[in-house]
Order: sequence, then C-alpha cells, then structure tokens
Amino acid sequence: MAMNGVGCRATARIMGVSLNTILRHLKNSGRSR
Repeated sequence: MAMNGVGCRATARIMGVSLNTILRHLKNSGRSR
C-alpha cells in the first residue's frame, strides 16, 4: 500500500514537471516567433 502510494505521487510529480517543461518550451517558441 505505502509503496503504491509513493509510486503514484512520484509519477504525478514527474508528470506535472514534464507538463510544465513542455508548456514553457511552447511559450518560449511562441514568443520567439
């Protein structure tokens, strides 16, 4: 149970970071144009 909870939290955290990075990249690309 504990391991699964930690795994889910870690995955969610990684997903959030990935989304933020992608959004940042897209915003930067849009500004460049």
